[in-house]
Amino acid sequence: MARRFPSEINSSPLQTEEGLLITSAIRDISERKRAEQRIAEQTQQLHEANRELRHLSSRIVASETKSGEGLAASCMTARANIWRRSR
Repeated sequence: MARRFPSEINSSPLQTEEGLLITSAIRDISERKRAEQRIAEQTQQLHEANRELRHLSSRIVASETKSGEGLAASCMTARANIWRRSR
């Protein structure tokens, strides 16, 4: 029974005394395709995680800025002080 699988075929010409021969090698690339699929899925998961981190980070900064507390507020105050000194 024949089965289908992803493959890669490489062919090369070979000149012999009898004439031109074409040699071919057929390689099963199923494992490569599975690895590429896993990489694509993990890349998508990383993009989603980064998007979530950016969203949470902006919410934290907004919250700290609004309350006047936290690292974001301290950084903003420091930046303002540096700007005032440079004028």
